[in-house]
Amino acid sequence: MVGFIPVQLRSAAGLEMRVDLAIALCFTRRSIILAPIPQAGIFALAEISTPRVPLAYGGLGIRANVVRTTFVPQITFGLTADGAIRVCLTGDIETIPLEIKFYWFFNIFLCISFRKKCFSVGFGRICIPIPYIKWCGEKSGNFYKWGLSPIRKRLFHICTGAYDRSPPQRGSIDAQ
Repeated sequence: MVGFIPVQLRSAAGLEMRVDLAIALCFTRRSIILAPIPQAGIFALAEISTPRVPLAYGGLGIRANVVRTTFVPQITFGLTADGAIRVCLTGDIETIPLEIKFYWFFNIFLCISFRKKCFSVGFGRICIPIPYIKWCGEKSGNFYKWGLSPIRKRLFHICTGAYDRSPPQRGSIDAQ
């Protein structure tokens, strides 16, 4: 308790795993890109907040992603200039060594929702909406974020389609 305000402290650490899906359409290159993006990371967080009082709660937190690794396999379907189908498979790996963010959050107990209460009368059914109050949903935002630059490496890049089989042309190279 700080003065007359009750305060809660919370900490957590763990392993976070998730999969995102990215889809891109490129009309100028006549291609579609699909990428399922699995991610895994280790995190730690600490929060200080007011307890859930009758109308609202809120607080501040700090979250550190100690390491987060993302594997980005990407498949591209497209058409070449002469109309042939071209398929490419690319694999990148990205690691963010350290990322720290400071954030705020709050929730208000003032949203009104409706529940239907239905009952049968003779040959019909009557439904009456009954209002009730619920938590609105937590709102949050970052007020400061810092992190090391991501390390991104290409693991492979494989493409099918027409190959340039013409002999190399004679040219010049300027080196400084």
